[in-house]
Amino acid sequence: MLFRGAPPLNGALKASLAFTKESYKPGDLAQITVTLSNSGSHPLTGIVAACNRAGAEHALNVGPGWGELHYATAGATIAPGQTRTFEVSAKVPDAALNRGYVGVECDFGYAEVDIESHATARDRAVVPGGIAAVVGDVVRDAEPDKPREGLAGVKVVLVSDGDCPVAGETTTDAKGHFEFHKVVPGPDYRLYFLPPQGWRIKYDNPTSIDVRGPAENPATVFIQAESGDAPLPAVPAQPSGCGTSGTITPAPGVPGGQQGSGGGESGSGLASTGADVLWLGGLALAALGLGGALMFGARRRRLAD
Repeated sequence: MLFRGAPPLNGALKASLAFTKESYKPGDLAQITVTLSNSGSHPLTGIVAACNRAGAEHALNVGPGWGELHYATAGATIAPGQTRTFEVSAKVPDAALNRGYVGVECDFGYAEVDIESHATARDRAVVPGGIAAVVGDVVRDAEPDKPREGLAGVKVVLVSDGDCPVAGETTTDAKGHFEFHKVVPGPDYRLYFLPPQGWRIKYDNPTSIDVRGPAENPATVFIQAESGDAPLPAVPAQPSGCGTSGTITPAPGVPGGQQGSGGGESGSGLASTGADVLWLGGLALAALGLGGALMFGARRRRLAD
């Protein structure tokens, strides 16, 4: 039986990757530039990629467009002191529309060996056109066995990480209910709550929220308030150019996107945001804590295309 020996990575392998475009549509063939470098004194052979270990529907997997980085190949060789660039591609999944972005997150190394030492890299690109909604309730904290009642008059502000951060604002109705509609999907949203005097939000304020489409399946938030006073959170200011149709509202690192006409409160106290916020959140890498020997016989298939 033959085995191949390989030097331990020991941090010698470094990786970075980036989409070649800032936005895509579902079904597009996304192009990604992968850069691998070897700072060690020994050649690194058989280097392949593993992507989307978490199995996210809106993330890219390794497929035929990954060339010698595909797990079914002999892998790439990175010589000592060498930096190599690979152009790879994968189809943008339909599910990326409801998340507002497509993500690629990969680790690079010797197949399934010593995964904890693999080099990791990630990037994301906008997938515009999805529509989402946010609904929620602010309720008064109650004693055990007593029903909770909604808290009216709480100002609720939906904020993103975009250059026009205020995506919408409204006030809870008599039942403590609030809604935001026509929200662009994305993970980098926060809800700020400004309760009336004599009340405070019991837990995090603001609270982070991952907004996903479709609009008919809204993100739901349940917030508890209790009697007492606390400093109100400082809501980010909306720049003067925001809220006007056609205003360009790039998110950090993303030059595209347009601001909608902006939503106002309706007679019921519910708001339509109208904001086209195109910044996205991070897709967490699920690193597998697998140990492994550096002597590896047969390469195993790791991912489904």
